[in-house]
Amino acid sequence: MADEQEETPVAPPQPVLHTENVSSFLDLQTEFIKRRDAAIAGKSQSFATEPTHRRTPRNNILAISKEEKKAKSEVSTLRAQRIRQNEEAIRKEEQQRAKQHQILQQKAAIYERMAKGERLVYDDGKEAEFLVDFHTKKKELEEEARNKPSTSSETNGESRGEGAMFTLESPLVVHYDYSEDKGRVFGASHVPLPTMDEEAREQKIKELIAMTEETHRKRAERKRQRNEEEAEERRRLNRVRARMGLEPIPSSEDEEEEEQKGAAETTESDVSAIPLPPSSPEAKTTKEPEQKKQRFGVREWDRGKIGCMRWAEEQRDEREDEFAPPSFYYGEENDGRGKKKRKN
Repeated sequence: MADEQEETPVAPPQPVLHTENVSSFLDLQTEFIKRRDAAIAGKSQSFATEPTHRRTPRNNILAISKEEKKAKSEVSTLRAQRIRQNEEAIRKEEQQRAKQHQILQQKAAIYERMAKGERLVYDDGKEAEFLVDFHTKKKELEEEARNKPSTSSETNGESRGEGAMFTLESPLVVHYDYSEDKGRVFGASHVPLPTMDEEAREQKIKELIAMTEETHRKRAERKRQRNEEEAEERRRLNRVRARMGLEPIPSSEDEEEEEQKGAAETTESDVSAIPLPPSSPEAKTTKEPEQKKQRFGVREWDRGKIGCMRWAEEQRDEREDEFAPPSFYYGEENDGRGKKKRKN
């Protein structure tokens, strides 16, 4: 029994507050109760007004809910759609502005030609009809010339003027306008040509021909340099193979052609300085047979090209002359059908 009495815990003595002013203690207790009730009421009110998605506990502050993610994706989709619509509207507006500018340029060119006194006619001789009378100034000048006293010199001048006006009559050439084909897609090498100004069109074509010739020249120069580098590399390998007792590497066709051209140029330049040997009948009778150059088969990437070229030439031959392009479209070495002229 003594052990049980020793094991029973003894409660610690409660502190006793001694105060002489009881009213101050009651005031403190009342203030504590007021503040506790106010805190409980505010907490319950904030819990009632708080949205449901905010009451859910989160492990990560940066994480977003499914509703927020869906709303964000909808906003981004609408923004991308508005951007595409604006870009499409801007592109259409630019195309419309460019087309209007081109039409105004064409009209201005026609007006300048008519203001100078030219009479525009089609290929069939029919005069072009316009809503505006561009020949009013011309008629006024003709009336003034009629009212003046006619003399022999003036009549001669008028006849010369009429002849000059007659020579000014030029046919109205109608060219293909690429802007009319809205669904057609042009490549990177497409160059738009003026459709109304013939001089500007011919100048543009000459520039394109000059650029093409410059491209061919640079391409041939690069090919020559590449062949020289390959020939130098082949000679170096042949020297190594000769020391090892192996057969030399044969040269390619391009190098043989270059060597033949170089040899022909050197022989043409030095042929005048070489004296001719005496002619003998034995030398004429005993002619060595010419060594024919070894010809290889058609390369794989050249197969079918000859047939395509023949087909294009046949189509040009079947085409009527009135549908052929003007002669200045081709160089001096080509005719109107795209073939090279044969030298007599």
